[in-house]
Amino acid sequence: MKINFWRTVPVFRVLLPFLLGVHLGKLGQIPLSWFVSGAALGMMLMAAICFWPVLREHAEKLFATVFLLAFVSLGGAVERVSDLASNPNHLANKNHADFVDIELLNHPEESARSYKVAARVRGVYNAEGYQQATGQILVYYRKEQVFGWKRGDRVLVARTPQEVKPPMNPYEFDYRRYLYRRGITHTLFLRDPSEVRLLSGGHGSRLGARVEDSRKMLVGLLRDAVQNDDAFAVSAALVLGQKDHLSREIRSAYSSSGAMHVLAVSGLHVGIIYLVLVWLLRWLGTRGAMGWLRLLLIITALWSYALITGMSPSVMRASTMFTAIAIAQGISRSTNIFNSIAGAALVLICFNPLITEEVGFQLSFAAVLGIVLLQPKIYALWHTNNWLLDKMWQLTAVSIAAQLATFPLAIFYFHQFPNYFLLSNFIVIPAATVVLITGFATMVAALFQPLFDLLGTLLNAIVSLLNWLIVSIENLPGSLTEGLFFSGLMLFLVYVFLAFFTAMVYRPKVRTLLTLSAVLLLMLAVRTVHIVQQKHQKLVLVAHVPGSSCVNFVDGGQNIVVADESLMLNPERLDFHLGNFWVRMGHSKPQFLAVKDEEPKVSRAFFKQGGFVSFHGQRLAFRNAESAPNNDITLPEVDVLVMDGKSKLFPDEGFTGDVVLGSGYRYRALCCDEPGNWVYDVRAKGALLWDVSNEQVE
Repeated sequence: MKINFWRTVPVFRVLLPFLLGVHLGKLGQIPLSWFVSGAALGMMLMAAICFWPVLREHAEKLFATVFLLAFVSLGGAVERVSDLASNPNHLANKNHADFVDIELLNHPEESARSYKVAARVRGVYNAEGYQQATGQILVYYRKEQVFGWKRGDRVLVARTPQEVKPPMNPYEFDYRRYLYRRGITHTLFLRDPSEVRLLSGGHGSRLGARVEDSRKMLVGLLRDAVQNDDAFAVSAALVLGQKDHLSREIRSAYSSSGAMHVLAVSGLHVGIIYLVLVWLLRWLGTRGAMGWLRLLLIITALWSYALITGMSPSVMRASTMFTAIAIAQGISRSTNIFNSIAGAALVLICFNPLITEEVGFQLSFAAVLGIVLLQPKIYALWHTNNWLLDKMWQLTAVSIAAQLATFPLAIFYFHQFPNYFLLSNFIVIPAATVVLITGFATMVAALFQPLFDLLGTLLNAIVSLLNWLIVSIENLPGSLTEGLFFSGLMLFLVYVFLAFFTAMVYRPKVRTLLTLSAVLLLMLAVRTVHIVQQKHQKLVLVAHVPGSSCVNFVDGGQNIVVADESLMLNPERLDFHLGNFWVRMGHSKPQFLAVKDEEPKVSRAFFKQGGFVSFHGQRLAFRNAESAPNNDITLPEVDVLVMDGKSKLFPDEGFTGDVVLGSGYRYRALCCDEPGNWVYDVRAKGALLWDVSNEQVE
C-alpha cells in the first residue's frame, strides 16, 4: 500500500463523509434545511479557498474542515429528500383512504396460498374527494380469485391499505424495514372480487414491461431446455438471477456449503460476462470509431444484463465498476480499483440512500474490498511453477480473502459459518463460468431446435452434477456451524481488527501491532461480558406467533418453550419468529413442552404441570380453548394468566394477578368483564418480555 494512498483515491475521500451524512439523516433529528444550508455553505467556502489567495495560505486545514462539512451535509440532504415520510402526498401521510387508485408494477406472482403484486398508488378517495397520492403497496388475493391482472393495469380498490407491521418479537426479522427499503409501506388484502374495479389497462413503463416480458421469455426457454426441476431452478438463479423456483432443500444445501453467493447474480457473473464480451469483440479493436462501438456494445450488454436480472445491489455495483474499467480501457487510461469501488457505491447511494442497509450491498462491497486488499498478499505466500496448481491457489486465495471480509456480516445476519467454503468454492466458481456460458448459448440456440436440445441436455447434466456435489458437501460431518452471534458492537470491533490487520500486512509497525492487540483485548472483554450475562439471564417471553400459544422461558443455558401442539408440529414457523432471539440468548434449539401435557416437568428453577408453570418464584397459568389450568390451581395464587383461544375470565374468580392476552386470543378484548388488574395485549403491542430476576418488563 502506497504512502500517498488517500491522495490516489479522491472518490473514496468523498464517500466516507457522504456516508456519515446519510446516516445522520436517517436519525431524523436534523431538518433538511440545515443539511441544504451546510452543503451550500461548504461549497461556497471551498470555492473561496481555491480562488482567494489569503485563504489559500491556510488551505490545508481549512479545506479539510470545509470539505467534511460540505459532503456530510450533501449526504444528509440526499437521505432526507429520499425519505418517503417527507412527501406530504405519500400514502402514509393521508389520514384515511376509502378507495385506492393503484397501478400494477408487475405481473401477479404466485406464493404458497395466494397471489401478490406490487402496485404504485396514484390517488385515494375519502370524505374530501379524490386526492393525488404516491407510494407503493403490496396487494394480496386468494388463488381462487381470478382477476386476469397484468402489469400496467390501473385498478380501483374499495379497501383501506394497512401499514406493514413492525417485528412483534425481540430480534425478529424486520420485514417492514425490508419493504421500506424498496419503497413499499403498506399492504392490502383483497377478500372479495366486488372490492375491485379495473379502470384501464396497458399503462406503465414500456421499458419495464419489455424487461419483464424478456425475463419471463428467457426463464421459459431455460424451463424448456432443462428437464430436472432443481437443475432448472439453479440455472434460472445462476444465469438470470431468478431464485423463485429454488426448493427449500437446494437453498439449504447451497447455504450450508457456503455456495449460496453463486446463486445471487453478483460481480462474479458480471465479470465473466465482461471478459467474454471483451474476447468476442476483440476484433473491433480499441481505436477509432470501431473502438467506440466496442465500448458501447460492452456497456449496453452489461446494463441490459443488470436490468434482466433485477438490478440487485451487487449487480449494479459490479456493472458500475466494469463500466468504469471499460471506459478507462477505451480511452487508454489506467483505473484505480478503489476509486471504482467508491464511485460505484457513491452512485448507488445517491439513487437510493437506504441501499446501505441492504445485506447484499454490504456483502458485495466487503467481498470486493477483501479480494482487492488481501488476495495479493495471500497469493504471495506460496509460489508454484505448475500451471494447474497455480490456478487452484489463485482461486483459494480469492475464496479466503472474500471469506475473511464477509464472515463478520454473515455471522451478524445469518448466525452461521460454512466450514467447507473452500471445497465448495473450488466447485461452484468454475462451474458458474461453465453454466453461465452454456446457459446463454442455450437460450441463443432456441432459434435452432436440434442445437437447443443438445445444449439443454448438456446444461441439465452440468447443473445436476453441481447440485449433487453441493448436497454431498452439505451432508459431510460438521459442514455448518450454527448459533453464532455478533452484536453490533462486536461487528464493528471485528472490522476494526481486520482493518488494522490489513494495515499490518502492508506496512508492519509496532504502533499498528499495539493497536491490533488492544482491539483484540477489547473484543475478548465484550465477548466475556456477553457470556456472563447469558449465564445469569432469567427471562420469560410471551411470544407473538399469530393464532398460537407460545411462552419462552430462558434460564441461563436452559431454553424451554411451552406451546400448543399445532405450533410444536411446525418448528420452522416458530424458528422464523424466535430463532434470532434464541441465538441472541446463546441457544440454538429449545426444549418443547405442550401446554396441555399433564406430565410434571421439573428442571432447576422450572416446574410445569398442565397449564401451570412456576419459574424462579413467578407463577404463570395458561387458559385457552385446548386446555385450562388444573382444577387444583386457584387463580388468585397465580401471578400471570396467559389467555388464548376463546377463553374467558369472570370477576367472581377473584383473580388479582396480571392478564396477558396471547397472540392466539380470539376475542377483540378480554372477555367478559375486564378486571382492574393490568392487561397486556400481545396481538397489538407485540411480544411481552420480562426479566424475572429484577421484574423488568420490556
